[in-house]
Amino acid sequence: MPEAPRARITGHARAEAVARPAREPVPAGYGSSIADHELGERRTAQDSLARRLYPALHAATLACSRLGLRGAGRRTGLVIATSAADRHAVARSPHAFLPPTADPAGQRSRRLDVLLAVSRFVSGGLAQDVAAMLGAGGPELCLPGDCGLTPLAVAGLFVDSGRADAMVVVCVEPRADDPGRHEAVAVVIERTTALGLAVPSQATDPAACVPAIEHYLAAGDGDGRTGAARTSGPGCGDSRAGAVRGSGPGCGDSRAGAGRTPGAGCVVRWVAPAAPGPADPEGFVDRGRRLLDESIRAAGSRDLGVVVASLLDLSPEYALAAIESGATTPEVAEAAGRMTFAGGLRRHHLDRGLRGPHLAVTGIPGASLLALAIAEDLINQGAVPAVAVIAGDWVGAGAARALAVLDCPDQAYLRSSVSALVLGPAGDQAGERRIRSLVARRDACDAFRAELGAHAPDVTIASGCTGEDLATALAFIGRSSPPAGSAVPRAFRFLGADALACVAGALDLPGRAAVSARNALGGSGVVLLDAPRHGGA
Repeated sequence: MPEAPRARITGHARAEAVARPAREPVPAGYGSSIADHELGERRTAQDSLARRLYPALHAATLACSRLGLRGAGRRTGLVIATSAADRHAVARSPHAFLPPTADPAGQRSRRLDVLLAVSRFVSGGLAQDVAAMLGAGGPELCLPGDCGLTPLAVAGLFVDSGRADAMVVVCVEPRADDPGRHEAVAVVIERTTALGLAVPSQATDPAACVPAIEHYLAAGDGDGRTGAARTSGPGCGDSRAGAVRGSGPGCGDSRAGAGRTPGAGCVVRWVAPAAPGPADPEGFVDRGRRLLDESIRAAGSRDLGVVVASLLDLSPEYALAAIESGATTPEVAEAAGRMTFAGGLRRHHLDRGLRGPHLAVTGIPGASLLALAIAEDLINQGAVPAVAVIAGDWVGAGAARALAVLDCPDQAYLRSSVSALVLGPAGDQAGERRIRSLVARRDACDAFRAELGAHAPDVTIASGCTGEDLATALAFIGRSSPPAGSAVPRAFRFLGADALACVAGALDLPGRAAVSARNALGGSGVVLLDAPRHGGA
């Protein structure tokens, strides 16, 4: 009997980049496959600036350009793993984070400085640049850079579940011995019967992703378990290195994801009741710990996986404190990479002796939507009988000051929040509500119109991080749903906890519900929530 297709590593490449002085010319041999970086109206200028000043972006796109995946396809997804991204950019203009001034010209200049810094502060910005370069339209998510082989495992999970035909994993961090130089490793994972390196199973041990993945790839290449092309060494000078041969993501391999239904078969077992926002950062982290304890009780077992979701965690507060103290650029980048909420829950996971995996989705506005998708796939593939999804964001002085300088119209709507629910496999219990999450890049979500129409929700909820995101979510609902006379959709603006908070609120409603989430910096899709199951039905 022929071997069934499964997720395998079919290509990889490596690259390094160093921040260069602003007046140093950009090398002509950078490569035509690198798309212009777009930021407002400064498209061409920002592309050149990105190569000089943003080594994480430079290294990530350079490594991906060596995979040979231009035009990767609508169902190719992306995982970015980094704890630094290009967050050092916030240290270049510390004056920009002071209170607003009355000088219009000076305020416009500061707005641009803050816009540049904010666009590089969250790893979701890096993910969008890389996805645009690859032409990818599948789900994109961001993970911390210290989660070992987890980026490979999550990518394999999405491929095996049918959420994507292929996933590109990119891990990028500054070198420990040279913080100004960033190193990146890029990996392609496809569902195939061809030879390839096996995707590692989920692990919870913390470790730096770049060396952990490089070691895994080197060990696999050495024992002959992979038929993929090898990189040509640390410098990766050969642009063909790691290229995917044969039926790559852009080649229309019909076997990938064929006949699979991502997310089907999960129900909501427990949800935290609504509560006022935390009063301070310490209370914010403490609430996350309490919700994890309540999730353990609701699951009735320590065989519980945990997926934490947060766009910003407390990183803006640490970055602002470092800037105000006169810290150096590397120190600011290190401070901005601190993940107290996610890190605290990881320690709590270990302290409670939980036997399921722990993952964190960070740096992306739709973090909780991606966390729900991961939780559903873990359950459906039998990795664990229950998964707690805990989402939280803190809007403090650091975030508020940046939003004030930008004169952001969405600032009034963005508040601190923590929410949680527990998912499990579907059964026959009365009151069960099936849940199914569909995820893709923002512009590819129209592919879910048929699913939303067939679901025929009694209540639709639109969610996004900004007014523009919210308008896109509402427009999708209008195109996809509903007959004349249906209820007006509800609309909410959130940070990383968006989808989870909306689902938690919808569980009090009697009929079918749907959440349409759109986020320009990543984490878009639809959550379909069935009506409560009646006993004996």
